[in-house]
Amino acid sequence: MLQEDVARVLALTGRVRPQLRNSIAPVVRARLLKVTREEGDAVEVGQLLARLDARALEASISQVEADIERETDELSQRRRDLERAEALAASSLLPASKLEDATLAVDLGKRRIERLRKQIDELETRLDDYVLRSPIDGWVLERPVDPGQTVAPGEVIYELATGDDALIEVDVDEQYLGELEVGQKATVALISGRRNHWQATIVYIGRRIDRLSGAAVIRLAFDGEAPDLPTGLSLDVNLLIEEHPAALTVPRTAVAGLGGTSTWVLTVEAGETRRREVEVVDWPAPRLVLLTGLDVGDRVVLAPKQAVAGTPVRPLEVEPAAD
Repeated sequence: MLQEDVARVLALTGRVRPQLRNSIAPVVRARLLKVTREEGDAVEVGQLLARLDARALEASISQVEADIERETDELSQRRRDLERAEALAASSLLPASKLEDATLAVDLGKRRIERLRKQIDELETRLDDYVLRSPIDGWVLERPVDPGQTVAPGEVIYELATGDDALIEVDVDEQYLGELEVGQKATVALISGRRNHWQATIVYIGRRIDRLSGAAVIRLAFDGEAPDLPTGLSLDVNLLIEEHPAALTVPRTAVAGLGGTSTWVLTVEAGETRRREVEVVDWPAPRLVLLTGLDVGDRVVLAPKQAVAGTPVRPLEVEPAAD
């Protein structure tokens, strides 16, 4: 039995992830003609990232422009015909029906040109779908496709990330989720063995359990300014679950019945073993925090399953090691 200050810590491995990710994907199917950035490159809002092959759309626009030009020439002729018809009608040399026909021809020509111009506007608006620009300031995480490939709507061409306020993402086994809450503190360190370490706080606890791993995602934010760490870098994450000042602790091997309905130890009292019901904090650690059942100075059997209550025992006196 020991009395000591105990901090229950959940040791995990996490990875650095950006605060904001943004997938850049087209809304049209087309061949990728050009990309302007590579993985790791910085990007700015509005910066050109990729250009898709819009030649078919451009050909359609050219055809409509040619149609407008032809219709405009025809409208000019119809207007001249209308002017002559109006002059003849004023001299009673042309029936009224002919004047109406000439007027209608001009109106129809105007409407056709108006429709074609609206069509041009629509087609030119669609040209924007063939030019992809950055919606954020940040950097390129991934660029999974290369120029020359045909990309489909929704197919990711770039994965972008913001450069500020990186997070730490950790998978936590479902059995420990009940111990976690937003606001809990953690110490984060580089796995590489360097001494760099930072304080962090849980800011998100996922509610979805992965069926294969049995884990949920939690995210932590660095306290203060986030360090400049590469995305995907592995980190040691020690989550502070609970603190027990001046707690009584017993070796895990001395406690029987963990996970069952009754937890107990064998104590040594008056030269024999006696069974005592105890309550402990069951946690993956070599020593467990004792809540009830024992007092300071009590002696326990380290392997209670190999003995029975009432067995006479004599404590083994161990000589101190020589200096």
